[in-house]
Parts: sequence; C-alpha cells; structure tokens
Amino acid sequence: MKGRNEMSVNTQDMEIVHRAFRRESRLMMELVAAVAPGDTARAKVIADHFRDYRLGLKNHHEGEDELLWPPLLSRVDLEADIVLRMEAQHERVAATLTRLDAAVPAWEATARADERDTLVAALADHRAVLLEHLDDEEATLCSAPGLMETSKPGRNTSDARTEEVQR
Repeated sequence: MKGRNEMSVNTQDMEIVHRAFRRESRLMMELVAAVAPGDTARAKVIADHFRDYRLGLKNHHEGEDELLWPPLLSRVDLEADIVLRMEAQHERVAATLTRLDAAVPAWEATARADERDTLVAALADHRAVLLEHLDDEEATLCSAPGLMETSKPGRNTSDARTEEVQR
C-alpha cells in the first residue's frame, strides 16, 4: 500500500470530464436564452438541469481538492504555487456558482425576460471563469511530463465523488 506521499491518482478521465463541463456550460446559456418569457415549465426543466450540472461540477472539484492536490503538494519537485493557483480558481468558480444559485430560482419562478437576461449574463461569467480554470489545469497539470499519472490504475476523482453520491 502506498503512503500518503506516494499516492497515485489516475487523472485519465479529467479531459473527458472537462469537455462535458465546457459543453454543458455553453448549452446552459443557449437553452436559457431560448426560453420564451413566461414559459415556467421549460424554465423548470432547464433549472433542474442546472442543478445536476452544478452538483457534478461541485463533486468534481471536491474530488480534486481531496484526491489530487494533497499528493501533488507533497511532491518536492512541484511548485506549490500551481496547486494554490488551482485552488484559488476553484474558489472563483464557486463564487460564480453562488451568484447562479440566486439567479436560477428567480428566473425559474417567473421566466421573465429580465431574469432570463440576468441569468444568461451570470452563466456567461461562470463559463468564462470555468474555461480559464479548465484550460489552465489541463495545460499545467495534464500535459506536464511525469506530473500526472495517466496510465497506471488508481482511484480517479470521479470514482471517489461517485462513491460519495451513491452513499
């Protein structure tokens, strides 16, 4: 059994998961923008989808926070500022989600055009912050030779979060 400092994390799925978050964050803006004013039935469907998206993103980032950053921080050859930058980006993404947590129910309740437009703007802000983070994470962590494990078996961030959701 590997000790904490030798723990391997399989991040092979990271780019696939990131691709899904990129797609869903774009689609969310498009779907909300296309809802006719007053169509609360459609607004509810999309709001429910947002809540699923939000849960998935939350679980993904918590998985990284718990399984990825500690072993990377323990490596002598890794600059701690990389991990600290990723954690700060997670906080900025979380701040955009907090804004969305207020905007989604407000729009869902009435599906008014002004709430829709506010929500689309908040979704655009969220997506910009998210893409900056995902791009940086992949460029810095996934493509650096020897930094991330991509072929050996091990727990990955989605496995751990899926196990928690199933409990």
